[in-house]
Amino acid sequence: MTAAGTGDNVPMRLAVYTGASLGSDPLFAEAVRSFATALARRGVGIVYGGGHVGLMGVVADAALAAGGEVVGVMPQSLVDDETAHPGLTELRIVGTMHERKAEMAALADGFVALPGGLGTLEEIFEAWTWLQLGVHAKPVGFLDVAGYWRPLLDAVASMSAAGLVRPEYRDAAVVAQDADELLARFAVWEAPRRRWPEPPAPDGVPAPTGSAPTGSAPTESAPTRSAPTRSAATGSEPTRSAPIRSAATESAPTRSEPTGSAPTRSAPTRSAPRM
Repeated sequence: MTAAGTGDNVPMRLAVYTGASLGSDPLFAEAVRSFATALARRGVGIVYGGGHVGLMGVVADAALAAGGEVVGVMPQSLVDDETAHPGLTELRIVGTMHERKAEMAALADGFVALPGGLGTLEEIFEAWTWLQLGVHAKPVGFLDVAGYWRPLLDAVASMSAAGLVRPEYRDAAVVAQDADELLARFAVWEAPRRRWPEPPAPDGVPAPTGSAPTGSAPTESAPTRSAPTRSAATGSEPTRSAPIRSAATESAPTRSEPTGSAPTRSAPTRSAPRM
């Protein structure tokens, strides 16, 4: 995508994850402020958690001061705690933290982690994991202020060396020192191939796909699992259940007698005692 007012292939909007605290190093706030200002001047909008405190507030204030678009997404509970920024371009209120992350992902064309704590880690790693799984094909990056993310990235490299993270997914994350470097690398970024080209098929049975919730995917297994309950409503029991239940029908004369379908087979056995 091309950001407004530029000719570069950079995202129009970035999800920015950062801390609700300022941290102990003044350099964090300075770097975050410069980053948000640069995004705004490049016409790149910001989607973030909607707060006015900590580094989150610094991001919003800097981008707004530079004329940028800032969209906040916040659960109602945090709005009630009066942590919402009052001057955003738009504040979207959702019900839960899960809805917050989903909404931010839907609004953004890429994801970047600035210095932050556990919430920042959780958010950026979810975006990174979704990239691996093919849930989205959007760039993921880290603004590495004064080497802040280096220990974490070294840990991921160790996971890769241990064979638990594939190199292509490890390398899919962009690590940059400032906004210009990040946007330049995002502009030429290409998504890695998803983890599984097709959903895995355990025991030779096709796995449910995205259409499974509608009931269209499990068609091959329907005769064994759904015939006893679904056929009664549709009236299709004789055709769908016959291959499964025919053995019981032929071996149980007592069940066939009420239907009148086998009088010749049951009469000799049941009328003899009466004579």
